[in-house]
Amino acid sequence: MKTLIIVFSGFTSQTNHMIISQTNQIVTRSSPNANTPNVPVKFTLNLFGAFSAKNQLGKEIAFRDDKVRALLAYLVVERSRPHRRESLAELFWGQSPESRARQSLRMALTRLRQSLDEVPSFLSVTRQTVQVQLDPDLHEIDIMTFEQLVAKCTPDQARDLNQNPFVRDWMEKAVVLYRGNFLAGLTLPDSPQFDDWLMLMQGHFEQQALTLLDTLAEDALSNRQLDAAGRYAQRQLEIVPWLENAHRQWMRVFAQRGQWQNVQQQYQTCAQILASELGVEPELETLHLLEEIKLRKSQPQKTGNQVQAPIIPEVPHNLPQIHTPFFGRESERGKLIRALLDDHFSLVTIVGPGGVGKTRLSTDIARHILYQPAFSDGVWFVQLDGLRKDDANLYEAIASTIATTLDIELLKPTDPHEQLFEVLQSRKMLLILDNFEQLISDADDGVDFVLDLLERTSQIKVMASSRRALNVQMEAVITLDGLPVPPSADESAYTYSSVQLFAERAQRANQHFVLDAGTLPEVVQICQLMEGVPLGLELVAVRLREMNCQQIIQALHTSLDLLRTRLRDLPMRHRSLRAVFDWSWSLLTKDEQRVLTELSVFRGSFSLVAAQAVTLSNPEFVYALIGHSLIRVNAGRYSLHELMRQFAAEKLTQAEAVLARHSHYYLAFITARADLLIRQNLAQVTDEIQKEWENIHQAWDTAINTQNIHLLQAALTGLGHYLRNSGMLWLGEKLFQGATAYIAGEIKRIPPPERAIWNQLLGQLHLELARCMFWSAQYETCISNAHQVVKIGEILGNGSLTAGGMLEGGRAYWRLGEYDLARKQLENALELSPEDPWLRVQTLNSFGNLYIVQGQVNEATAYYQRALELQKETDIWSNRVQVLNNLATTFAYQARLKQTVALLNEVLATSKQFNQQFFQVTIYHNLGLVYSEIGQYALSEENFEQAILLSHKLQNRQIEAEIWLGLAQLFRRLGQFERSQAHLEQAFSLCRQFGEKKSESEALMQRALLDHALHRFDEALESSLQSLQIARELGPSELDTAVFITVGYCHLALKNFDDAKAAFETALEFTENLGNPLTAAEALAGLTQIHLAQSDLNEVSCLIEKCWQHSRERDNLMGTILPYNLYLALFHAFSVLNDPRGERILQEVQLLIRTQAETIADLEMRAMFLDQHVCNQLLNLGDTLEKSV
Repeated sequence: MKTLIIVFSGFTSQTNHMIISQTNQIVTRSSPNANTPNVPVKFTLNLFGAFSAKNQLGKEIAFRDDKVRALLAYLVVERSRPHRRESLAELFWGQSPESRARQSLRMALTRLRQSLDEVPSFLSVTRQTVQVQLDPDLHEIDIMTFEQLVAKCTPDQARDLNQNPFVRDWMEKAVVLYRGNFLAGLTLPDSPQFDDWLMLMQGHFEQQALTLLDTLAEDALSNRQLDAAGRYAQRQLEIVPWLENAHRQWMRVFAQRGQWQNVQQQYQTCAQILASELGVEPELETLHLLEEIKLRKSQPQKTGNQVQAPIIPEVPHNLPQIHTPFFGRESERGKLIRALLDDHFSLVTIVGPGGVGKTRLSTDIARHILYQPAFSDGVWFVQLDGLRKDDANLYEAIASTIATTLDIELLKPTDPHEQLFEVLQSRKMLLILDNFEQLISDADDGVDFVLDLLERTSQIKVMASSRRALNVQMEAVITLDGLPVPPSADESAYTYSSVQLFAERAQRANQHFVLDAGTLPEVVQICQLMEGVPLGLELVAVRLREMNCQQIIQALHTSLDLLRTRLRDLPMRHRSLRAVFDWSWSLLTKDEQRVLTELSVFRGSFSLVAAQAVTLSNPEFVYALIGHSLIRVNAGRYSLHELMRQFAAEKLTQAEAVLARHSHYYLAFITARADLLIRQNLAQVTDEIQKEWENIHQAWDTAINTQNIHLLQAALTGLGHYLRNSGMLWLGEKLFQGATAYIAGEIKRIPPPERAIWNQLLGQLHLELARCMFWSAQYETCISNAHQVVKIGEILGNGSLTAGGMLEGGRAYWRLGEYDLARKQLENALELSPEDPWLRVQTLNSFGNLYIVQGQVNEATAYYQRALELQKETDIWSNRVQVLNNLATTFAYQARLKQTVALLNEVLATSKQFNQQFFQVTIYHNLGLVYSEIGQYALSEENFEQAILLSHKLQNRQIEAEIWLGLAQLFRRLGQFERSQAHLEQAFSLCRQFGEKKSESEALMQRALLDHALHRFDEALESSLQSLQIARELGPSELDTAVFITVGYCHLALKNFDDAKAAFETALEFTENLGNPLTAAEALAGLTQIHLAQSDLNEVSCLIEKCWQHSRERDNLMGTILPYNLYLALFHAFSVLNDPRGERILQEVQLLIRTQAETIADLEMRAMFLDQHVCNQLLNLGDTLEKSV
């Protein structure tokens, strides 16, 4: 049988061809380096205009024909999804019979791969699908870049390129890339479906290019950049000569230059083209433009040689001059404009925290609606900075401020507000009341004034900016938060308004600053730290005059005072965030201030219940702070901006008491959920804890610092379960190490009568730490902590604690190959844990692992079954996936591969239900191995890929080694020996890194099998003997059978018959405990070959009968170490004996090879599989059988 490597908790043991990962494996601390090699030159592909492809050296790549070029272009454009082979065959060869079309596709893919042989990481081909995988660091493709640039240019941003200079730059880059029609000159007359697709895509890209060129031309015209406008108009006409709007743009260019004759000529050219190409006359709009220009010529208003634009009626206003572009807020701008132009809305309020851009947005909106008839009497910006809600004559003060702004003279003795209302009664105007929050109180405040104003006037509208809403029924509230922030520094980050704002202000502050791939990650991090708050971003950008981005990031974590400036064109209240926060603070009541400071102890988000418990206040104060825009609400969770949290923390006076309440609440929270974390709804409970994790972590630290032993002890069990369920054992190791060291140091100072509770906690901490060390493969440290647990448990007379220590020590001894010590520890653990079902399940499961690693499959199965029964009896679910996966490995040992696949898929579904991704790594890995065993190679590779992706995500390099071993075996079977060798070396490196002799023995056995396949028999023997030596040092195990069979094959190849016989006979002895008939068949076949070579036909006849009987107990011989060699041995023996079963065996294996070959979609890979020596030999035996597949 082939090498079945079983991974128990990341520890491999090998008795079959497969590597089956026992799902005790969770996660290790080590994280792989993600160093990406620098590729100085990229593969380039141009699909606009003439097709062109160049390799990394800039050399043009040759393709066989247009069909291959078209296939590449199609896959690139439709890169977002994998394409089924039958769909591609129909698209390009739809007029051919299906079989011929698929064959043509295979040939085209082979030719495409040959052309792209030197292009890295490009084409992904499986048995069923084809897809390109593009990497911007390796591949430069004009269409991909064009599409990315177009995606950045949203319609809202394109409306005003002066306000969005980045968008103008993206548009200009995009139109440069559009060098001509998509795949210009390429057609496939025999592929009408492709030609239809090509026509659609040409129209799609052409329309995108025309839209960009039209927008750029209009922008250039509005900015009087006439040369640029002419170029963009001409580009449009080169693409579509009858595009009438482009002709009109040329006419406007000539008109602004005063070139009247050219205007007339351009109109005539337009008319001629429309008549000849479309048989129509120019549109009325074109004719009207010509007439308008003629009218201007006859009645010109000139300045120099330029024609003035039409006179726009003056609208009175006092809007401040703006000297910097505005970014983002497209949605809010649209809502505000619609509300202000809607007769049903008289009062619109922009609400948000300080520095979020309320004032800037209000003035920007005002400029957009300045010339609307509804505001013919003006748009007025009223600053309320000098007013307060407790002013004695607030009505008069507000009225006087507005009157002064509008230049209205108020006469005594009439009340100012009465005079103001009288004057404004019939006027159409918009009043922008800035900083209104300071005029809001419970009664007789500025809100009453606004209500009276709107009641007494008919056509006045008010737009207020405030940190809290006015809270009246007629009010339309537009809430502002920070600008959108990119989640990561990928290509899409350039489109985020927060990034654009920061980059623009940064370039003003430091002319050497450039936003590019080098600075983007730091800019994104700054935007995240500022949570997109515009004022914060602007204040940070100014600091680039004396600091770099990295220095700014470091400073932002420690000090608010970084966020200040001396820029004199900013209001005083906006020259630092501290000033902004001070202003908000001054508007709060004493109780609101206290609650805000006490909320600063929270980390991340929190619930309303938690806020009440920690601040000892009712919800009204939290709602009040929300009203002041100081607390954010999202999906029922509450949070402070991190900078506001720092500000409030500075003002916290009773920190110790507040932190104590915070710690008590959150540790009680996790304590109450400890039992639920092992029940059926563990996924839901784990998710609940995840939301509170930042606060739980802080609560733990607080309890350590304050020596709250009772809280720590109560929370420890739930904390351990949560960290295991979520796969965060690396964090548990950090938490528990710090706590253990602290408690161990302090316990010496505790009076003896009080030490019992401290010792109890210390023992529990050592136990959790031992569990973490076990999962991270630090077995000696695990044993050391386990001994401490046992020692403390025995002193305290705590059987459950002692049993926990025994269990962890036993598991570590098992991993180190100390099986007798492991069994003794596990027996003690089982005896001492009658009242702890979770601990008993873990112990029973570990007993099963111990027995199966020693090849005692029946005993292992019995323990796994007992563990499952106990889980069902006691309703324990948290470790059910572990036990079921381990049970599946017993089926694999017995070559019951269909049952193995079925159970593993069931276990995979369960692990997804519980969101236990750390278990999914091993399950995907095991599925990859079993699918490899049954010859479903595509499924095998897919599952390995899933396993490696999750392994990297969880930073789990221990299981990664087993995945590389599995891939090495897979590619050896496929005849791809170089790839197999590469993966084997990766596995070797990781096995030795962890110092596990058993894993090294398995890797050496894999190397021996690879050398054997390459006919390097001396090297194969050397590696197999090294593997055997390590296996003997470890003592009896399930690895022995596979190693001895491998050694037997190597001796047999070198004709060392005596040694080969001894190895196969020893292997046969070990097969009794495995219950795997194919293992016995393979050992017997090896002995048969020896006697056959020695012409001992009587013995051959006896052995081959036994071998035949064992081989018939399974559907086929897949699942053995070298299955095709086993088939060949049976054929030779039966042939020599003139037994007709030889022909039967040959037909069976030829059909098997043909079937497996058909599952290999890649023609080159299929050929390599069939060209293996043993496959080739089997396929060419017999006159009646086909000689090729």
